[in-house]
Amino acid sequence: MRLKQFFFLLIFKLSCFSEPSFSNFELDVDDDAKTEALSDGLLIIRFMFGLDETSLITDAVGLNATRDSSDEIIDYLSANSEKLDIDQNGQIDALTDGILILRDLFGITGEMLVIGALAENATRINSQEISDYLKTIKDSDGDGVFDSNDAFPLDPLRSSIDEVSTTPPNIEWITSISGSEEESHAHFILASREGGYLQVGETGFIPNSAKILVVKISENGQLEWKKEIGVRGHNLGNSLIEIDDGYLIVGAINEDSAIIKIDKHTGSIIYVKTYDQGGSDAFENVVETTEGLIAVGYRYAEDRQNTFFTEGQGLITFLDRDGNQTGSKDIASLIAHPYRIKKFNDEILISGLSEDALDYTLIKTDILGNLIWHKTFGGESHDHNFAFDVNSDGSFFMSGHTLSNTENWDTYTVKTDNDGVIEWTKTMGNPRGFNARFIHDEAWGIKATIDGGALIIAGTGDEYESYSECNDFGCSDRWRAYLIRLDASGDLIWEATYGDEEADWAGEDICFGNDGSLILAIDNGQFGFVKLSAVN
Repeated sequence: MRLKQFFFLLIFKLSCFSEPSFSNFELDVDDDAKTEALSDGLLIIRFMFGLDETSLITDAVGLNATRDSSDEIIDYLSANSEKLDIDQNGQIDALTDGILILRDLFGITGEMLVIGALAENATRINSQEISDYLKTIKDSDGDGVFDSNDAFPLDPLRSSIDEVSTTPPNIEWITSISGSEEESHAHFILASREGGYLQVGETGFIPNSAKILVVKISENGQLEWKKEIGVRGHNLGNSLIEIDDGYLIVGAINEDSAIIKIDKHTGSIIYVKTYDQGGSDAFENVVETTEGLIAVGYRYAEDRQNTFFTEGQGLITFLDRDGNQTGSKDIASLIAHPYRIKKFNDEILISGLSEDALDYTLIKTDILGNLIWHKTFGGESHDHNFAFDVNSDGSFFMSGHTLSNTENWDTYTVKTDNDGVIEWTKTMGNPRGFNARFIHDEAWGIKATIDGGALIIAGTGDEYESYSECNDFGCSDRWRAYLIRLDASGDLIWEATYGDEEADWAGEDICFGNDGSLILAIDNGQFGFVKLSAVN
């Protein structure tokens, strides 16, 4: 009891430095697929104070922990004790190393991380060194980088699930942010580790009026900042990732592949790097590795005015952490338009479209880009793959839309195992029950869920002046965001549409909120952020 009182006193003192925000970093002592200050942090502090048996684990082990006995916890921490010397002074101390870990788990960064928490003989002394080191012990997949593969707790559906609800979530709030041009269209959404959400895309239209637009909102949907990049013309904001000291946007500036680093707090540009890879080219997506960055994209685009499929030639580009290109690998024989890249363990996964957009394409390489295997998926007609995700068990999900064995475009989702062997496919569309010959169902985003299934976000509506039909769900020519949840077998759990009678909505991407909610990126002529209620 006294220790618990001391612990909470310690937390109170820490809170005086900064408002504590529960951060979902990975230092999973009890092995419950979550990292929490009041479980893992408490276990570490108690271990450092020399406690054992019930005094070590009481009220400190997660509900779903697989490392849950005192002996297991002690053995695990003892075996890794040298890693707990955070300030690198040659010894472990609860009031230095323990405090550093706790502050980190509570989201404290910068100088507030280290003030009053370093030993006199510490050799790792500044906040950046401490943060960099902490990342190495927050790396659950052992690849040397704390990234999305380690951060499943940021996606609540990947962390815990009791019973899957059969009821679609409800809208909690909507925020729409415009750019300087007549319309703005986002392509990618990101939940920031520091709170809030970002979207990136364009304001205006290629080839004459498009500028890159990136928007940051708070957890409550309030605009924090927005930034336009590039002179009006052929500029694309395709996706972004979060790194320690900023966000990295990839896309194109004046038809050249571009990577842009911006400040987390203001959106101010830190650097812009462009590379002429050949013809009209662009980066589509990027991942962080131990060696730097790996981007995928296309070059020699034949359809220069197509934002989504250019009929180009696939390319892997290697960059250092300052955005300088260090090498590239031609993958045009495997994929025409790489759209997404993910890292899982020590391997790279690249998804996108084959030549003439006839098939889904999935490529696995090693970290150097050497081919492990290459697979294609689809039917006898056009299959457009834009969405991709990796589940915690190493299975893969791809989604997009297809004309194979359909009356018009329908969503098409594929799940494979880690070797690219198909587990199931699912074709779905026309959720409002109109004449299927006139309805487009176009999927753009997907997220894996811990139950082995997936959430798919799409748009649904018609684009035909000769056809219009209305029913209890509205009118066919008013587009709606279309959200689908599939279970581990690919069977439908629920589907729902969301929209506004005053504007077209199309679902562009999806991410998980830190509170278990879903955040949709909506194309409504602006950057639309839609928060849905928590789902399980």
